[in-house]
Amino acid sequence: MWNHEEWVVHQHHNATGEWVQYADIVALGGEVAAPETPTPEEPVVTPPTGEDDHAQLMARIEALEDEVADLRADYASHLGEGHGPDVEAPGTPAGPGPAPDPQPEPETPSESTPEEPVPAPNQPAPPVGEGGWREDFNVDGSTGMLDRTWGHTYAHDGVLDVASWAGEQWAPSGAMTAPTGADAGWGYGTYTVSMAQTGGSGGPGIYAAMWPSSDVWPGPELDFVERDFEGNAYSAVHTKGEDGTEQGADHYTPYYMPGVDVSQFNEYSMKWDPGRLTMTVNGEERWTTTKDVPADFAHGGENSSFGIGTQPGWAQAYQDGDVVLTVDYMSYSPLG
Repeated sequence: MWNHEEWVVHQHHNATGEWVQYADIVALGGEVAAPETPTPEEPVVTPPTGEDDHAQLMARIEALEDEVADLRADYASHLGEGHGPDVEAPGTPAGPGPAPDPQPEPETPSESTPEEPVPAPNQPAPPVGEGGWREDFNVDGSTGMLDRTWGHTYAHDGVLDVASWAGEQWAPSGAMTAPTGADAGWGYGTYTVSMAQTGGSGGPGIYAAMWPSSDVWPGPELDFVERDFEGNAYSAVHTKGEDGTEQGADHYTPYYMPGVDVSQFNEYSMKWDPGRLTMTVNGEERWTTTKDVPADFAHGGENSSFGIGTQPGWAQAYQDGDVVLTVDYMSYSPLG
């Protein structure tokens, strides 16, 4: 693209000794390409011999300038239209979200029939119990229950789009329920999100996660779905480990989900029981564990804040174009 340009009119002799003029765009700091010798079929522009010829040449230059203006307008439209308004969260430039996992070696996928994707968007969210909630993003421009946002988020037509633009070096974007303290958010129960990666090549970047409500990391972070460098879908359970520092170290365990295509709308559910975590995709159990299961606030630990986002900037070499995550609905239902 051009950040700046100038119109330059040049004159030179062609192979037959005639004077030829041509106009070119010179990007500031660049060089002008050598003019091509016109073929017999191309009209030869003679040098101006009077006011009429000069007026014709200036009219042609003005027409070319109009074409460049149109191209620049089209490019600006490409950057802005369809992306929705940008919602910035002051004081939260990067936003919380899963820290980039040191990418595990991909497990050899077992033979598995690909998941049957949930038709979407605008599917009804599952029912929630007393004390639960669901967010369908039915109010254009509002992220609803997800009251902390950063980067580019846009609720419209019953979905929420979250995007990281290639032109901005894939800066992070996301939305979540605000992590304002260990007793904020929600505890044991079932957390559900229906979503699809609708833009980007499939490298690392998109995620749905339960984030520690204390907003202190390392801590109990439960990632529903992410992608590794090869595009394989996996979950991860993060915990705080000891490394001799007050902050501690992040320890995590990945759980791969062969056959899950995150470019299709799927319903991901994490059930958080005392001492057990269980992940289902479209109602099918994909993994369960009793390892490193955190306790909620009511049982001596801390609650979770539910969120989604895009964070591909740390893996730029694996990106191809804008990364866009589209979310159909999110919900929480307590146990019982």
